[in-house]
Amino acid sequence: MQKKQTGKIWRFWRGCVLAGLVFYVLAPPGAGLAADKTVQLAPLLATAKSYGGINTSFVPIIVQLVLTSEKGARLACAYAPRVRDAVIVHLARQPLRLKAGGKVNLAGVGDQLLAPVQKTIPFRIRQVNVVDGGTRNTALATGEKDKVKSSSHPCVLVVE
Repeated sequence: MQKKQTGKIWRFWRGCVLAGLVFYVLAPPGAGLAADKTVQLAPLLATAKSYGGINTSFVPIIVQLVLTSEKGARLACAYAPRVRDAVIVHLARQPLRLKAGGKVNLAGVGDQLLAPVQKTIPFRIRQVNVVDGGTRNTALATGEKDKVKSSSHPCVLVVE
């Protein structure tokens, strides 16, 4: 009796795996995957130090959150003050580094900010991007036309 039930269980699981493989192979690429939504926060000033650690300055940066759901993207503006505080606190503890010409070294900063930002938001963040806020393209990067009209929650939903 025990052997018959074991055989039925294995047949069931083998059928499930085969059905999953068939659906995986036959599904078009990207089917069932939601498009990522990008939310861009207002520019903020982050602390930066030279490599010698002698000179400290403040540089403008722009933080972008890549979210997995549209609902999360809509709610991200409500959490913008928390995210800004988490970014500022993290960058005060671990300041950005300035290159020789006074330019900001943003390599790997988004990866460092992912954990502190994820702690402040109750929905999943796929990626955090950090952009230099002192460029000529700041108006394009901040998406002036799509800016939310609330001064307490300044953020932009970037439409791609």
